[in-house]
Amino acid sequence: MSRAADVVARLTRFWAGEGCALLTSCDLPVTSGLLHPRAFLPLACGVAGRLAYPQPVRRPVDGRHHLPDRLARLTHFEVVLETAPADLVPLYLRSLRALGLRLELHDLRFAESDWSEAVLATGGPGWSVRIDGLGVSRISLLQQVAGRPREVAAAEVAYGVERLASVVAAAPSARAVGDDPAALGERWEAELVRQACEVVDPELLRRRLDAWDAEAAACLQAALAWGAYEAAISGAYCLALLDARGVLEGGERSRWQRRLADHVAASVELLRASIAPAGQGRASDAD
Repeated sequence: MSRAADVVARLTRFWAGEGCALLTSCDLPVTSGLLHPRAFLPLACGVAGRLAYPQPVRRPVDGRHHLPDRLARLTHFEVVLETAPADLVPLYLRSLRALGLRLELHDLRFAESDWSEAVLATGGPGWSVRIDGLGVSRISLLQQVAGRPREVAAAEVAYGVERLASVVAAAPSARAVGDDPAALGERWEAELVRQACEVVDPELLRRRLDAWDAEAAACLQAALAWGAYEAAISGAYCLALLDARGVLEGGERSRWQRRLADHVAASVELLRASIAPAGQGRASDAD
Protein backbone atom coordinates (compact mmCIF):
# COMPACT_ATOMS: atom_id res chain seq x y z
CA MET A 1 0.00 0.00 0.00
CA SER A 2 1.35 3.43 -0.92
CA ARG A 3 1.75 6.15 1.70
CA ALA A 4 -1.11 8.14 0.18
CA ALA A 5 -3.39 5.08 0.13
CA ASP A 6 -2.57 4.42 3.78
CA VAL A 7 -3.68 7.97 4.69
CA VAL A 8 -6.99 7.40 2.85
CA ALA A 9 -7.50 4.06 4.63
CA ARG A 10 -6.83 5.52 8.08
CA LEU A 11 -9.06 8.56 7.53
CA THR A 12 -11.79 6.28 6.21
CA ARG A 13 -11.65 4.16 9.37
CA PHE A 14 -11.58 7.20 11.62
CA TRP A 15 -14.56 9.00 10.08
CA ALA A 16 -16.57 5.78 9.73
CA GLY A 17 -16.13 5.48 13.48
CA GLU A 18 -17.59 8.97 13.83
CA GLY A 19 -20.79 7.95 12.05
CA CYS A 20 -19.98 8.95 8.47
CA ALA A 21 -21.53 7.11 5.54
CA LEU A 22 -18.74 6.25 3.10
CA LEU A 23 -19.01 7.23 -0.56
CA THR A 24 -16.90 6.14 -3.49
CA SER A 25 -15.25 8.83 -5.61
CA CYS A 26 -17.30 10.46 -8.34
CA ASP A 27 -16.31 9.64 -11.92
CA LEU A 28 -16.16 13.20 -13.27
CA PRO A 29 -13.12 15.51 -13.44
CA VAL A 30 -13.56 18.09 -10.68
CA THR A 31 -11.48 20.89 -9.20
CA SER A 32 -12.84 20.50 -5.66
CA GLY A 33 -13.95 17.46 -3.70
CA LEU A 34 -17.17 19.16 -2.61
CA LEU A 35 -18.46 19.04 -6.22
CA HIS A 36 -19.14 15.29 -5.82
CA PRO A 37 -22.83 15.01 -6.81
CA ARG A 38 -23.74 12.49 -4.09
CA ALA A 39 -22.23 14.76 -1.45
CA PHE A 40 -23.17 18.27 -2.56
CA LEU A 41 -26.75 17.68 -3.70
CA PRO A 42 -27.79 15.90 -0.48
CA LEU A 43 -26.06 18.67 1.49
CA ALA A 44 -27.92 21.36 -0.42
CA CYS A 45 -31.20 19.50 0.12
CA GLY A 46 -30.65 19.04 3.85
CA VAL A 47 -30.34 15.23 3.82
CA ALA A 48 -26.57 14.67 3.80
CA GLY A 49 -26.10 13.58 7.40
CA ARG A 50 -22.38 12.73 7.71
CA LEU A 51 -20.38 11.72 4.63
CA ALA A 52 -16.73 10.87 3.96
CA TYR A 53 -14.96 9.93 0.74
CA PRO A 54 -11.72 10.21 -1.22
CA GLN A 55 -11.92 12.31 -4.38
CA PRO A 56 -9.32 12.75 -7.14
CA VAL A 57 -9.05 16.44 -8.06
CA ARG A 58 -7.51 18.10 -11.11
CA ARG A 59 -6.04 21.59 -10.93
CA PRO A 60 -3.88 22.21 -14.01
CA VAL A 61 -3.08 25.78 -12.97
CA ASP A 62 -1.47 24.55 -9.74
CA GLY A 63 0.93 22.29 -11.61
CA ARG A 64 2.26 24.88 -14.05
CA HIS A 65 5.41 25.77 -12.14
CA HIS A 66 6.36 22.17 -11.23
CA LEU A 67 6.78 22.96 -7.54
CA PRO A 68 7.29 19.82 -5.43
CA ASP A 69 4.17 20.27 -3.30
CA ARG A 70 1.78 21.78 -5.88
CA LEU A 71 0.18 19.14 -8.05
CA ALA A 72 -2.07 19.29 -11.09
CA ARG A 73 -3.66 15.98 -10.07
CA LEU A 74 -4.11 15.23 -6.40
CA THR A 75 -6.41 13.48 -3.96
CA HIS A 76 -8.69 15.08 -1.42
CA PHE A 77 -10.24 13.20 1.45
CA GLU A 78 -13.54 14.96 2.05
CA VAL A 79 -15.73 15.02 5.13
CA VAL A 80 -19.14 16.69 4.83
CA LEU A 81 -21.21 17.18 7.98
CA GLU A 82 -24.81 18.39 7.68
CA THR A 83 -24.46 20.19 11.03
CA ALA A 84 -21.07 21.49 12.13
CA PRO A 85 -20.33 19.89 15.53
CA ALA A 86 -19.14 22.04 18.42
CA ASP A 87 -16.04 19.86 18.71
CA LEU A 88 -15.07 20.04 15.02
CA VAL A 89 -11.49 21.15 15.63
CA PRO A 90 -10.81 18.55 18.37
CA LEU A 91 -12.30 15.93 16.02
CA TYR A 92 -9.93 17.06 13.30
CA LEU A 93 -6.93 16.85 15.65
CA ARG A 94 -7.95 13.33 16.63
CA SER A 95 -8.06 12.40 12.95
CA LEU A 96 -4.47 13.59 12.55
CA ARG A 97 -3.40 11.46 15.50
CA ALA A 98 -5.16 8.50 13.85
CA LEU A 99 -2.64 8.91 11.02
CA GLY A 100 0.17 8.31 13.50
CA LEU A 101 1.17 11.96 13.76
CA ARG A 102 2.62 13.04 17.09
CA LEU A 103 1.37 16.59 16.95
CA GLU A 104 3.63 17.81 19.76
CA LEU A 105 6.61 17.14 17.48
CA HIS A 106 5.29 19.35 14.67
CA ASP A 107 4.59 23.02 14.08
CA LEU A 108 0.80 22.92 13.68
CA ARG A 109 -0.94 26.18 12.80
CA PHE A 110 -4.51 27.25 12.05
CA ALA A 111 -4.99 30.39 9.97
CA GLU A 112 -8.45 31.92 9.70
CA SER A 113 -9.70 32.01 6.13
CA ASP A 114 -12.88 32.39 4.08
CA TRP A 115 -13.51 29.77 1.42
CA SER A 116 -16.00 29.76 -1.42
CA GLU A 117 -16.74 27.71 -4.51
CA ALA A 118 -18.32 30.08 -7.02
CA VAL A 119 -19.95 27.44 -9.23
CA LEU A 120 -21.68 25.97 -6.16
CA ALA A 121 -22.48 29.41 -4.65
CA THR A 122 -21.25 27.87 -1.41
CA GLY A 123 -18.83 28.98 1.25
CA GLY A 124 -18.10 30.31 4.68
CA PRO A 125 -15.38 31.02 7.23
CA GLY A 126 -12.95 28.49 8.60
CA TRP A 127 -9.28 27.68 8.83
CA SER A 128 -6.45 26.57 6.62
CA VAL A 129 -4.18 24.14 8.47
CA ARG A 130 -0.43 23.98 8.04
CA ILE A 131 1.99 21.43 9.46
CA ASP A 132 5.65 22.40 9.44
CA GLY A 133 4.79 25.17 6.98
CA LEU A 134 2.95 22.90 4.52
CA GLY A 135 -0.76 23.42 3.89
CA VAL A 136 -2.45 20.07 4.54
CA SER A 137 -6.17 20.74 5.18
CA ARG A 138 -9.00 23.21 4.97
CA ILE A 139 -11.83 23.33 7.50
CA SER A 140 -14.90 25.33 6.45
CA LEU A 141 -18.12 26.28 8.20
CA LEU A 142 -20.53 26.48 5.29
CA GLN A 143 -22.94 29.30 6.04
CA GLN A 144 -24.24 29.44 2.47
CA VAL A 145 -24.98 26.40 0.27
CA ALA A 146 -26.24 26.66 -3.33
CA GLY A 147 -26.87 30.36 -2.82
CA ARG A 148 -29.04 29.87 0.26
CA PRO A 149 -27.99 31.03 3.74
CA ARG A 150 -28.13 28.32 6.39
CA GLU A 151 -29.53 28.84 9.86
CA VAL A 152 -27.06 26.26 11.17
CA ALA A 153 -23.70 25.98 9.42
CA ALA A 154 -22.63 22.75 7.78
CA ALA A 155 -18.98 21.69 7.91
CA GLU A 156 -16.50 20.53 5.33
CA VAL A 157 -13.03 19.16 6.06
CA ALA A 158 -10.81 18.75 3.01
CA TYR A 159 -7.54 16.89 3.55
CA GLY A 160 -4.74 17.11 1.00
CA VAL A 161 -3.84 13.42 0.96
CA GLU A 162 -0.45 13.56 -0.74
CA ARG A 163 0.74 16.46 1.38
CA LEU A 164 -0.42 14.79 4.60
CA ALA A 165 1.23 11.56 3.53
CA SER A 166 4.51 13.37 2.94
CA VAL A 167 4.36 14.76 6.51
CA VAL A 168 3.50 11.38 8.03
CA ALA A 169 6.28 9.62 6.12
CA ALA A 170 8.80 12.49 6.38
CA ALA A 171 9.01 12.26 2.56
CA PRO A 172 10.83 14.96 0.59
CA SER A 173 7.66 16.17 -1.18
CA ALA A 174 4.04 15.38 -2.03
CA ARG A 175 5.24 13.94 -5.34
CA ALA A 176 7.01 11.08 -3.55
CA VAL A 177 4.02 9.37 -1.91
CA GLY A 178 1.62 8.33 -4.70
CA ASP A 179 0.56 5.01 -6.17
CA ASP A 180 2.45 5.23 -9.47
CA PRO A 181 5.98 4.13 -10.24
CA ALA A 182 7.97 7.34 -9.82
CA ALA A 183 8.89 7.77 -13.48
CA LEU A 184 5.36 7.19 -14.78
CA GLY A 185 3.78 9.37 -12.11
CA GLU A 186 6.06 12.29 -12.92
CA ARG A 187 5.35 11.88 -16.63
CA TRP A 188 1.57 11.79 -16.05
CA GLU A 189 1.78 14.98 -14.02
CA ALA A 190 3.98 16.73 -16.60
CA GLU A 191 1.80 15.67 -19.54
CA LEU A 192 -1.42 16.72 -17.82
CA VAL A 193 0.01 20.19 -17.23
CA ARG A 194 1.34 20.52 -20.77
CA GLN A 195 -1.93 19.32 -22.31
CA ALA A 196 -4.02 21.71 -20.21
CA CYS A 197 -1.77 24.76 -20.41
CA GLU A 198 -0.25 24.48 -23.89
CA VAL A 199 -1.92 21.94 -26.17
CA VAL A 200 -5.70 21.84 -25.71
CA ASP A 201 -7.54 24.02 -28.25
CA PRO A 202 -9.29 26.97 -26.55
CA GLU A 203 -11.98 27.09 -29.23
CA LEU A 204 -12.71 23.40 -28.70
CA LEU A 205 -13.00 24.07 -24.96
CA ARG A 206 -15.41 26.93 -25.61
CA ARG A 207 -17.59 24.67 -27.77
CA ARG A 208 -17.56 22.02 -25.04
CA LEU A 209 -18.49 24.61 -22.43
CA ASP A 210 -21.38 25.81 -24.60
CA ALA A 211 -22.47 22.19 -25.05
CA TRP A 212 -22.45 21.47 -21.29
CA ASP A 213 -24.39 24.69 -20.71
CA ALA A 214 -27.00 23.61 -23.26
CA GLU A 215 -27.18 20.10 -21.77
CA ALA A 216 -27.72 21.46 -18.26
CA ALA A 217 -30.53 23.67 -19.55
CA ALA A 218 -32.12 20.75 -21.43
CA CYS A 219 -31.94 18.52 -18.36
CA LEU A 220 -33.60 21.19 -16.25
CA GLN A 221 -36.34 21.55 -18.85
CA ALA A 222 -36.87 17.77 -18.58
CA ALA A 223 -36.80 17.91 -14.74
CA LEU A 224 -33.56 15.87 -14.59
CA ALA A 225 -31.83 17.36 -11.58
CA TRP A 226 -28.83 15.00 -11.39
CA GLY A 227 -28.11 15.32 -15.11
CA ALA A 228 -28.30 19.11 -14.93
CA TYR A 229 -25.91 19.19 -11.99
CA GLU A 230 -23.39 16.86 -13.64
CA ALA A 231 -23.51 18.90 -16.85
CA ALA A 232 -22.90 22.08 -14.86
CA ILE A 233 -19.84 20.74 -13.04
CA SER A 234 -18.50 19.28 -16.28
CA GLY A 235 -18.79 22.78 -17.71
CA ALA A 236 -16.95 24.07 -14.66
CA TYR A 237 -13.98 21.83 -15.50
CA CYS A 238 -13.94 23.19 -19.07
CA LEU A 239 -13.89 26.67 -17.54
CA ALA A 240 -10.91 25.67 -15.37
CA LEU A 241 -9.07 24.47 -18.48
CA LEU A 242 -9.78 27.76 -20.26
CA ASP A 243 -8.38 29.54 -17.20
CA ALA A 244 -5.27 27.34 -17.36
CA ARG A 245 -4.81 28.33 -21.02
CA GLY A 246 -4.98 31.99 -20.02
CA VAL A 247 -7.59 32.87 -22.67
CA LEU A 248 -10.49 34.14 -20.54
CA GLU A 249 -11.27 37.78 -21.18
CA GLY A 250 -12.39 40.46 -18.75
CA GLY A 251 -15.27 39.23 -16.65
CA GLU A 252 -15.81 36.10 -18.74
CA ARG A 253 -14.82 33.74 -15.92
CA SER A 254 -17.20 35.28 -13.40
CA ARG A 255 -20.03 35.43 -15.95
CA TRP A 256 -19.68 31.70 -16.66
CA GLN A 257 -19.42 30.92 -12.97
CA ARG A 258 -22.72 32.70 -12.35
CA ARG A 259 -24.34 30.90 -15.29
CA LEU A 260 -23.21 27.49 -14.06
CA ALA A 261 -24.16 28.37 -10.47
CA ASP A 262 -27.69 29.14 -11.72
CA HIS A 263 -27.88 25.62 -13.19
CA VAL A 264 -26.65 24.14 -9.90
CA ALA A 265 -29.20 26.12 -7.89
CA ALA A 266 -32.01 25.08 -10.24
CA SER A 267 -31.03 21.41 -9.95
CA VAL A 268 -31.10 21.74 -6.16
CA GLU A 269 -34.58 23.26 -6.29
CA LEU A 270 -35.81 20.35 -8.44
CA LEU A 271 -34.50 17.86 -5.90
CA ARG A 272 -35.83 19.81 -2.93
CA ALA A 273 -39.30 19.66 -4.43
CA SER A 274 -39.09 15.88 -4.70
CA ILE A 275 -37.95 15.18 -1.12
CA ALA A 276 -40.57 14.26 1.46
CA PRO A 277 -40.97 16.61 4.45
CA ALA A 278 -39.08 15.73 7.62
CA GLY A 279 -40.52 12.67 9.29
CA GLN A 280 -42.02 11.27 6.04
CA GLY A 281 -38.94 9.54 4.68
CA ARG A 282 -35.43 10.33 3.69
CA ALA A 283 -33.35 9.93 0.55
CA SER A 284 -31.34 6.70 0.67
CA ASP A 285 -27.58 6.82 0.23
CA ALA A 286 -27.90 3.70 -1.90
CA ASP A 287 -30.14 5.43 -4.51
